[in-house]
Amino acid sequence: ERHNTNTIELANWLNTHPQIEKVNFTGLPSSPYYELAKKYLREGHFGYVFTFHLKGGYEAAKKFINNLKLISHLANVGDAKTLVIHSASTTHEQLNPAAQAAAGVFPSAVRISVGLEHIDDIKAGIEPVIQPFKMLFIFTFGKINGKFVWFITGFQQKFIYEPVYLVNSAVGISRCN
Repeated sequence: ERHNTNTIELANWLNTHPQIEKVNFTGLPSSPYYELAKKYLREGHFGYVFTFHLKGGYEAAKKFINNLKLISHLANVGDAKTLVIHSASTTHEQLNPAAQAAAGVFPSAVRISVGLEHIDDIKAGIEPVIQPFKMLFIFTFGKINGKFVWFITGFQQKFIYEPVYLVNSAVGISRCN
């Protein structure tokens, strides 16, 4: 029962998340298979494995998988713990893009097998990782030929959860993102 309730809640949550392109789960009323699932599956039970597509394609899906901390990256399904896999870069990596598409494997898709953990813990394992990666640029202020200009002196890729304010030694505070 816990698998089922967790899966329905997680699929609904991901379906409304701004970083998710789409969710493929028969338990969502938007699924083309929803009515068939209601007809043939046990009432209110739609399974506990589904896929979702991250905005940003292949690289976003790989970064998502590689940065998970609380959820395991395994090809298994049906475990007590939540498991994910990015099939395009693992189980079907040897196939060309056309063969992957024919097999139903898409670059932005992540398969999840929802476990028995508390749903808030599952979401907490996903939320920080699903945020978009942003580039943090570091600027300095200088003078060239008598004109004041900004220089990009460095950058790094990192998670940014809130707007970041950088203190610039010459000018004060400038907003980044």
